Amino acid sequence: MSNFDIYIKSAHRMADGGSFASCISEAFFYADSKNVQRLVEAFPELFDRFMTQDERDELRALKAIEQANRLLKLLEV
Repeated sequence: MSNFDIYIKSAHRMADGGSFASCISEAFFYADSKNVQRLVEAFPELFDRFMTQDERDELRALKAIEQANRLLKLLEV
């Protein structure tokens, strides 16, 4: 599963999470990729609240892999 897949699942659950959360969910599904990123960065706690623990763990692992890959690229230079 990718980061984006995890955020999609969270946004789907958010639709039933109250008026503000449902508005953010709706905006997420209308947004282009740049604005999706902005929403995720602006409301990380909201997306996190609607993730399962397994999704949180997977997201952390994916972020750690991305960071390790960036460091490896820096070392190659």
